[in-house]
Amino acid sequence: MNVKKWIVLGVGSLIVAGASVRGGSSGFLSFGSAAYTIAVSQTSAGGIPQYSYESSWGPNIVALALGTQPATNQTLAFAINCGSSAGLLAVYDTITSTMTTIAQTTSFDTVQDANLTTGATNAERFVAVFNVQPVGNLAGGYLTVAGRLHLDANGCPVAVLAAQDHDPLDKAMGDEDIVKYTPGNPKGITLRAGQVHFMGVLDVISNGQTNTVLVPTGHLTLTGQLN
Repeated sequence: MNVKKWIVLGVGSLIVAGASVRGGSSGFLSFGSAAYTIAVSQTSAGGIPQYSYESSWGPNIVALALGTQPATNQTLAFAINCGSSAGLLAVYDTITSTMTTIAQTTSFDTVQDANLTTGATNAERFVAVFNVQPVGNLAGGYLTVAGRLHLDANGCPVAVLAAQDHDPLDKAMGDEDIVKYTPGNPKGITLRAGQVHFMGVLDVISNGQTNTVLVPTGHLTLTGQLN
């Protein structure tokens, strides 16, 4: 199997509208995400264990979390407070303006960077551990999440022009702009807040049973703001 080709095809049509809302916990800012994951579970053919690979993108991740079919009004959101001490992964409903938490941090650590000309701190890299909440078809699990964010003058995450959202070390760090894989390379995404990658374990409920699903790799491209 050509794994590289399979991954690229798997992220097709994954684009999720940019979202930023104040919701969930007080002081949190939530950013919509283009997202994809590669998951590995175990099957058994004739009593012999076998790997089972599956790729998922934004709408499918949302549907799994909520235990529903994919819906255009629901977006995967990455939320973080000003000061970067806590974060959430959530589903934001653009019709009801409500958020459903999928996972929340147990630890969140950062290192920051300043503009050498102005001296203002304007970026940070982070590593955080998220506990997956029992919601929808998820019974639990955990995610180790790492990435980079742009910061405003108050130390809050902020989206910048997509043309300015680049870092020469993205590839080395494991970050990638997955928006570009969307067919037609849509022009609607003009703002980005950063890039994120993750790995972990999901406890997924299927046919009344809880199964362990490994997530060796996943990516989020954090996009712009929603009213």
